[in-house]
Amino acid sequence: MIEDEANFHMKQSAFLYQLAVQTMPKSFHFLSMRLTVECFKSPSVDMGHSQADKYSDPILHHYVIFSNNVLASSVESKNLVFHVPTDGQNYFAMKLWFFRNTSKEAAVRVLNIEQLNLKYHDKATLLHLSLPLEFRVAFHGVDNKPTTHDRTQYISIFSHAHYLHPEIFPSLKKVVVLDDDVVVQKDLSALCNLNMGGKVNGAVQLCSRLGQLKNYLGDSFEKNSCAWMSGLNIVDLVR
Repeated sequence: MIEDEANFHMKQSAFLYQLAVQTMPKSFHFLSMRLTVECFKSPSVDMGHSQADKYSDPILHHYVIFSNNVLASSVESKNLVFHVPTDGQNYFAMKLWFFRNTSKEAAVRVLNIEQLNLKYHDKATLLHLSLPLEFRVAFHGVDNKPTTHDRTQYISIFSHAHYLHPEIFPSLKKVVVLDDDVVVQKDLSALCNLNMGGKVNGAVQLCSRLGQLKNYLGDSFEKNSCAWMSGLNIVDLVR
């Protein structure tokens, strides 16, 4: 197989995977539509008013989950604050879902990233806020020869919204950012008090360079810059 054919099949694989991830089963799609309709038919009440004081309390543990999937974002935890940024299409469905399915003392705040009122200098960026995109990529060895040791990873490309966390959460000091498909197997409270050594972002180590993603990112990125796993990130909003 020549190099052009290999690149074509790699891009095709990434596209088909992305299509499969974004395509919802009919039952999920109808659930989202039904919740949206019911949200507009419901009495005019502020669904998040009872816990609004928790949304900006820096003492609590805050988690951000980017999602457009109602079911994947359904969490059950106590004494936590979950911020769920989503798009306008799914906002009302997710808001009603979490209003009806409360998690005891946990607070859940659904945010429409298309309607954020931020005092940000670059207004053009605010017009194109979106959810992260996920790609399937293969990392080759240092000799660039296909081997059985090649690694395949599913990497989420950060959207502009990731870099606007200080503006979105001006009262908070630190947040833990999770992909909506991350499986949490233990208590994450310790991450909120993690000593980050003066760093802005903490993440799971991935020893790869952006140059290995050239086919996906183009030439506008520094090829020697490091890549990291985006499934779980700790962000120091103060720094």
